[in-house]
Amino acid sequence: YRHHTHKPIKILRYDFNFEEVLVRKTDDWDMIFGGYLHCHYDGMNNPNFDWYMEKGVNQVLNDRGWDSLLPHQIWYPCMGCRNTFCNKRALCIMQRNVDPNLCFLLPEDRNIVVNNMMKAPGSKWVVKRDGFGLHLHVGSGTKFIHSPEELPTLEEERDYSYIVQAFREPWLGKGLYHRKAEVRVPLAITSISPMRAYIYNYSWVNLAKSEYHAESVDRCQQLNNVHTMEGCEGEKDALSREEQTLSFEAYAHSVQMPKSVQQQFWVDLYTLLREIFDQSLPVMLQNKVNRGITTSGASCFSYMRADIGVTQDGKPFLYEINEFPSPNSIMYASDVITWAYTDLFHMVGLDQPPIPAKKREAFEDDNRGNWSLFYSNSQGTL
Repeated sequence: YRHHTHKPIKILRYDFNFEEVLVRKTDDWDMIFGGYLHCHYDGMNNPNFDWYMEKGVNQVLNDRGWDSLLPHQIWYPCMGCRNTFCNKRALCIMQRNVDPNLCFLLPEDRNIVVNNMMKAPGSKWVVKRDGFGLHLHVGSGTKFIHSPEELPTLEEERDYSYIVQAFREPWLGKGLYHRKAEVRVPLAITSISPMRAYIYNYSWVNLAKSEYHAESVDRCQQLNNVHTMEGCEGEKDALSREEQTLSFEAYAHSVQMPKSVQQQFWVDLYTLLREIFDQSLPVMLQNKVNRGITTSGASCFSYMRADIGVTQDGKPFLYEINEFPSPNSIMYASDVITWAYTDLFHMVGLDQPPIPAKKREAFEDDNRGNWSLFYSNSQGTL
C-alpha cells in the first residue's frame, strides 16, 4: 500500500479487524484499499504509479471484469476524480461556469492573460501545472509571477498542463496572524450511482511560515504546506510546524473574523462544492470501474480533501480537491484526519455485515458521525 494509506490501514487493522489477503490467489476478499493509485515495480525494482489501471491487482481485476465483483466487495476509491475536480485544469473549467474570470488555461487563453497583465502592470498572478500522471503536489507545480515574460514558454505550454489565476489578496490578522491561511476540509464520496458526497464537520487551517507582504512572491509567505517549508525555518518571523496548524474556529477567533463572515464562508463553500460535484457526475458515471461496481451491486467510497484559501473579504477560494491527501499531518490536523477516517469507515458499514446496495443510503443517514451530506443526486444513476 502507498505512503498515503498508512493511517487508514492502521485504523482498519486495529479498530476494524481487517486482515490482508493476496487478490491474485483468491476472490475471498472484502475490500481493496488503494488499488488506485497502485504502486507497481518495473524490471529495475523501481516503483511506478499505475495511472491507467493496467498493472498488478488492477490487471487481475480488469481480466476478471469489474462487473464480476461480488455484492459484498468494496473498492477504494471511487473512480473518475482525476478526470474531473481532482485535476486543476478540469476544476478550473468547472469553476469558470460560476465565475468566468476565475482562471485561464494555457495555451488556449494566453492572449487573454497577457492582455489582462498589460492592463494591470505589476499585478500578481499564480501559475499552476497539473495533468494526468504528473503527480504534482504540495506546491511543487505552483509559482507566482508579475509579468507576461514569466509565463511558461510557447514550447512548455504545448502539453496543456498549465492554468493561470489572478492573485486574490488574503484575509489577514494582526501580529502573529498577519499571514496567509489555507483551510483544509475532508470530503468523502460513498456512492457514484446515485452520487452521495459528504463534508466533515471539523477542519483545520495551515498558516504560511512567514508574515505576509503584498509585494512579495516568496514561497515562505505564499505557500501553506507544512511539510515543504524547508529553507523557511531561518526566517525571523517563522512559525514552528506546531504553530502553523490550528482549528478553523481558533483561526477565525485569532484573526477576528466576525461570526457572520464565518457562516457565509461555509454557505458559499457548500454552494461551490455542490456545483462542482454536479458537473462531475456525467464523467464519473461513465468510468468503467464505477460502472462495474454499480452493475455488480458492489460498492466504493473515497476520502479526499479540499484546500481553500480565504480572500480578504472572507470568501472561499478553492485551490484544489486532493485525490490522495497525506494522512501524516501533525497536532490538531492529525486528530481530525483520524476522526474523519474512523467516522467514514463506520458510515459505510465496515464494522457491519455486508449491506445491500438499496439499504446503504439509509444506513449512512443513521451513522454519519461528524460527516454532513452536501450533495445527493438520486436522478444521476446508470
